[in-house]
Amino acid sequence: MPKAGMIRKILFCGDMTNCRAVALVLILALSQSVHAEDSITGSAQILWRSTSTEADREKDKSIDLHQVYNINLNKDITSKVSFAADMGVNSTKTRTEDTSGDTDTTRTTRLFPQFRLNVANEYFDANWGYQLDERGLDLDLLGMSSDEDRLTNETWTGSISTNLNEYPKLRIRYDKSRDFDDLSPHKEDTRSEVHEETFDYTYRFVDVTARHLEDETANLVDDSTQTATNDEARLQFAKSLWANRIATSGSYRWSDVKQKSVTGSQDVEFDIKRDARRGLYAKDTAPIDGELSVEQQLIDGNTVVRTPSAINIGARGSEDEHNIGAELYDSESVAKIYVYTDTVYADNDRNPVPWAVYSADDNTPATTWTQIGAAGVITRYVEDKRRFEISFPSISRKYFKVVNTAKAIKQDLYVTEIELIGVKIQPSDTTDRNEITRENIVFNAGVRPTDWLNITYYFTEDENKTDSDSDSDKTRESSHNISVRGDLDLSATMAAWAQIQRRFEKDSAETEDRTTDTYSLHLDYIPIDTLITGLSFNHSEPKKGSETESRTSTSLLHIVAIPYKGVELTIDGNLNYTDNLVSDTETFTKTFDSDLRLELTRTLTAEFRYTANQATTNVKDGPDISGRDFNFESEIYYRPIRSLYFRSSYELQRGEGGEWTGINQYNINWIMTQKLRLNLDYRQKRTPEGKQHYSSDLTWNHLSPFQHYSGAVTTTFSPDLTWNLSKIFVLRFQYNRNREKADVVTKTETFTATLSARF
Repeated sequence: MPKAGMIRKILFCGDMTNCRAVALVLILALSQSVHAEDSITGSAQILWRSTSTEADREKDKSIDLHQVYNINLNKDITSKVSFAADMGVNSTKTRTEDTSGDTDTTRTTRLFPQFRLNVANEYFDANWGYQLDERGLDLDLLGMSSDEDRLTNETWTGSISTNLNEYPKLRIRYDKSRDFDDLSPHKEDTRSEVHEETFDYTYRFVDVTARHLEDETANLVDDSTQTATNDEARLQFAKSLWANRIATSGSYRWSDVKQKSVTGSQDVEFDIKRDARRGLYAKDTAPIDGELSVEQQLIDGNTVVRTPSAINIGARGSEDEHNIGAELYDSESVAKIYVYTDTVYADNDRNPVPWAVYSADDNTPATTWTQIGAAGVITRYVEDKRRFEISFPSISRKYFKVVNTAKAIKQDLYVTEIELIGVKIQPSDTTDRNEITRENIVFNAGVRPTDWLNITYYFTEDENKTDSDSDSDKTRESSHNISVRGDLDLSATMAAWAQIQRRFEKDSAETEDRTTDTYSLHLDYIPIDTLITGLSFNHSEPKKGSETESRTSTSLLHIVAIPYKGVELTIDGNLNYTDNLVSDTETFTKTFDSDLRLELTRTLTAEFRYTANQATTNVKDGPDISGRDFNFESEIYYRPIRSLYFRSSYELQRGEGGEWTGINQYNINWIMTQKLRLNLDYRQKRTPEGKQHYSSDLTWNHLSPFQHYSGAVTTTFSPDLTWNLSKIFVLRFQYNRNREKADVVTKTETFTATLSARF
């Protein structure tokens, strides 16, 4: 009879040979009894890529061979019990050669079997799962080897939740994982356990939620432990009265987070993720100063999905000068910034991305961002976590941002998330405790006594309390917002609304309260069905105590006209005047945006867009600041038949500093047969040096030829052919040629062949 230790070793994959054997036996055994309603699916992909880059008589070559194999089994054991198993294998081999003839070959492998058992009925859902992720493993059976250090991740998961809607919903979750290498003694060995209980109940118009979470992470190498306990309760309601003329809603949220860290025989450095209030972003050619826009998806915890702004720091996203940042709730020390990407950037060692780090105390148009010393900024890319880790000397501020300052990435790479990290060094044989308690109250009420009058009131209050072994702090912020709005139909073709709003803010960290008065007026005029016009006026005055800080007036004109069938014109104009009494400056901004769409025939469509911005700032004791930029785009779409599509576009840009950029793009998409599809892309970007070739007066000579051209030219040509060989096999050929002419001519050619199979 086998020993108990051996059985445990096999069941929990303590030995990888046994683990692979168990996985293979389970999949094969279960597949013997697969019924018609069950399924076995699989896929295989072999990708071969050759890339050569030539610049200034230096030439680099690389050849990649990437293999991906996967088999998946789904089996319904009974009508309420199901089982799923998945086995995946990845292998990559990369060979590089430089100008001197030196070669380097790297190999990576990954094996990841996983199993899941699910039980579901009308009362509850329960599931249990196990996943193994093995990197750097020599797979002799498949002829694969690896140069990586071997690293293993084991994860066990289990959860159960109730399904009865008329009763409170309960959910219990337990996760356990371990990451370790194969060295003796281990250089990396961590274990984590998470268990969570959630309670939800809805009674009429009231929702009640309670949550308890415990997360413990132990580093078995340095004998340190971090424990976090999070208790949270939330009560919210929404109720309408008086035939929906009165609407009320509100919520109360309480949370308490207890953190404890224990060290062993050596000092330990802990990373502390700072809670961000807002994500911030701007694409700016002058990244030092100015205001960043709110991009909340940068801090939503999702490190996979791209943000709405599609922040592409790679080959087709204008590469550099992306301002990516976050706002903290209060000034806190930060020593690291993590920037997550949607795909892996595996070329950071050869083409590192230079990042500049900035901090500030506020985020306004007049903000001056302070750069953190470039000599102290260290950047690395962690592939298994898909993130840049940017380290710098610790500094306490409320606002932080990073800017990629040069073009280094030769692939599309989108940013998905940003995290601000503080660092704490805890001495050996010590215990450190920290507790953060937060309370949030929100109340909203609206009254519509008549059809044309609406009165709303909004109140919010946040209270944060922090207690640690060495310090304690308590802050409170509250705001009251009341508005009165009236809507009126002046005639059959004209409508108007006006609104008065006052916002009152109180912060325990400030000695004086803040108030903001806002006055708005809007007119809509629709004389005919094919003409829509709107005109808006807005004026606001923020005050601190009894002193007015600034005055801002804005007017906006919006026109949509359809003079003929197939012709649509949209025009937006905006005037903004700001008198900043604190900095003693006056700023006047003009913005014009137009879009003309023409359906010339059933198969031919054209679109033209023009945007212009001009800003002037008058400084009392300094020089005036002015700048303007514009952007012109034209696009032509042509589809003579359903299987053939052609697109051509031209774009001309002028930046605030007078720099010019011209971009031509052409695209052809042709479904040649039911099995063959061809896509052709051509793009040319021209950036002249300086602005001496162009004046502020735009003539045809300025727009068209770049005849006396001197500057950088980037040309990209990308054909893509897909061939469906059968229902199982697909063959794809891709070619990309990139030529960049600046001080040095750089040529990059990439050929990729991919064979895929699915069954």
